[in-house]
Amino acid sequence: VGLFELGLSIKCDIDDPRFREYGIAPKTKAEDSFLSHCLYHTKESGRVAITLPHGVLFRGAAEGRIRKALIDKHQIESVIGFPDKLFLNTGIPVCVLILKKNRANS
Repeated sequence: VGLFELGLSIKCDIDDPRFREYGIAPKTKAEDSFLSHCLYHTKESGRVAITLPHGVLFRGAAEGRIRKALIDKHQIESVIGFPDKLFLNTGIPVCVLILKKNRANS
C-alpha cells in the first residue's frame, strides 16, 4: 500500500529535498517517491532494502528518470525478483531493491 493510497497528506514537490535529486513520481504510482524518501533519511553510509511491485522496474516517464538517476549515482546494489503468490497478502510478483546511499564507483 502506497503512501497516497493510505490517504496521507504528504508534501511532494520538487523543492522538497527528498525528491530534488530524483524527481517526483505520479501520485498513482508513488513507490519511487517512497523509495526516494527512504533513501533521503538513510545515514550517509547506510543501505535501504525495500520491497516493491515488480512493475517499478519497467515503468517509463518520471519513474524511468528516477531509476536512471539511481543508476547514474551508482546507488543500486542489488535487484532481487520474486514470483507472484510468494507473499500471503498479495498475488503480484515483487522485487527487493537494495540501495546504498553513497556507493563507491566500481
